Amino acid sequence: MDLNKVSVVRWFEDTNKHSCGYCKSENSISQGMWAESLTVDDYQELIDRGWRRSGKYCYKSLMEQTCCPLYTIKCDVINFLLSKSQKKVIKRFNKFLKDGNIKYEDNIQFEEPDNHSDLHQNHPKMNLSDLSASISNSIQQNNLTSIETPSTSNTDEIDLNEMDNSQQKTEKICDKASNSSQLKVNTKTPLKVGVGADPTKPPCKKAKILRIERKKAKGLQFQKSPPVSNQKSLEQFLEEVSQNDKKKLRPKQFPEGIDGPGYGSFHQQYWINDRLIAVGVIDILPRCVSSVYFFYDPDYRSLTLGTYGSLREVQLTRYLQKNLPHLSSYYMGFYIHSCPKMRYKGKLTPSYLVCPETYHWVPIEKCITLLEANKYSRLEEDIDAIDENLPTQRDISEIQVVYQRHLMHYDDFDEFGDESEKFKLIANFIGKKCCRSLIFWEQ
Repeated sequence: MDLNKVSVVRWFEDTNKHSCGYCKSENSISQGMWAESLTVDDYQELIDRGWRRSGKYCYKSLMEQTCCPLYTIKCDVINFLLSKSQKKVIKRFNKFLKDGNIKYEDNIQFEEPDNHSDLHQNHPKMNLSDLSASISNSIQQNNLTSIETPSTSNTDEIDLNEMDNSQQKTEKICDKASNSSQLKVNTKTPLKVGVGADPTKPPCKKAKILRIERKKAKGLQFQKSPPVSNQKSLEQFLEEVSQNDKKKLRPKQFPEGIDGPGYGSFHQQYWINDRLIAVGVIDILPRCVSSVYFFYDPDYRSLTLGTYGSLREVQLTRYLQKNLPHLSSYYMGFYIHSCPKMRYKGKLTPSYLVCPETYHWVPIEKCITLLEANKYSRLEEDIDAIDENLPTQRDISEIQVVYQRHLMHYDDFDEFGDESEKFKLIANFIGKKCCRSLIFWEQ
């Protein structure tokens, strides 16, 4: 067997508490393993059971014990609905491409919200193929280390006239409503004279003005920061990362007859006028496009590039799905309801969370009430539903182990020492399918 063509991992038994990146406590608990190599098929099975990778390290939260449970979240790109705020992000980016101007005032209303107030709204449906032309002739991609954007034509350009017309109609209706329902004041009752504003305090400012001033101050802070001699540009950083294949998934070609980059790890580059402004790190897997990381030039932070990048990745997933029907989801990593700053991931509609007990996908609208009551919850409503991928004792016995340079099944390895509890735990974490494909390196 060629170990370079299969998944080889080393299991970490340590589950001690460590610092949490979300609530900053010392109560984060997860299970981990180091992947010397990892195929796209195995990683697909792992992320559907709540796993996630950071380079070669794969981890899964111990949901009932950790301070901030991590729920895997995905978006159904076939039925994707573009929200009003997302349309505005697209329009603002297109406006920037046209005139090159960025206004701080335009950016205020697009900050990521801290609640799910619009999760239950009916978003207007929009053909996401429009996105493919929003930065045509402005985004350049290379093979191997980046993904080639689908070709665009005049018919694919973003058409927001329909939205503008509907918005104008809404404004007219609002104007009529405001004219017909003017406030009536009872002049018979004398008004009391107030004490007025406190002269010792500065005049009040609207919250929007305060946010604008904070944005401008932050921008000046970036400009005044002294240059760092060893600071690397995005291009230099990307070149170094692209030359290091150790942290990437093992690539795999698409089925015969289907054009495309194939399965594996890629960088989606965003260029404007020969300047690299952002990079999206993604994994293309058999059933999804998984967003790993997204970083951008801070000079363009006012364009809400994080949101725009996610919309571009949704569009890429829809493009691939046309020839690969099973590749129909966009994975956004983890949804952490106990951390308000991470709830923005639920804004892509429709979104689903994986149940930590049955590993079935549940619409996020049905999960919010449960997560408001308890940070950990079984999301599956059917009390009789079970984990169909739960391994049996026979599956455990078929786990492959490399020990003393010999490849053997767990039954043979067990003769060197009783590791039954350890491998039973491993099997429950990785599932039945991965029991037959992952190879564990034991020292």
